[in-house]
Amino acid sequence: MARKSEWKYTTHIPYDKDSSFDEWKATQQISTILGARNFKMAENDTGCTIRTKDELSKETVAKLTRLINE
Repeated sequence: MARKSEWKYTTHIPYDKDSSFDEWKATQQISTILGARNFKMAENDTGCTIRTKDELSKETVAKLTRLINE
């Protein structure tokens, strides 16, 4: 029997066209914002996708959006 994915919440944060996204720096800061929560992050041309095991609050998503679009 296949195991159900634990990474069931996906949050996509689009980039500002003027964003100077630095993946390493962002990963460190995202870790600080999310605390002990585990996450997976992927980047593409349109933004950053963060997968977590639990749902992120609107406030957390807002903090992440500001961080990624600095």
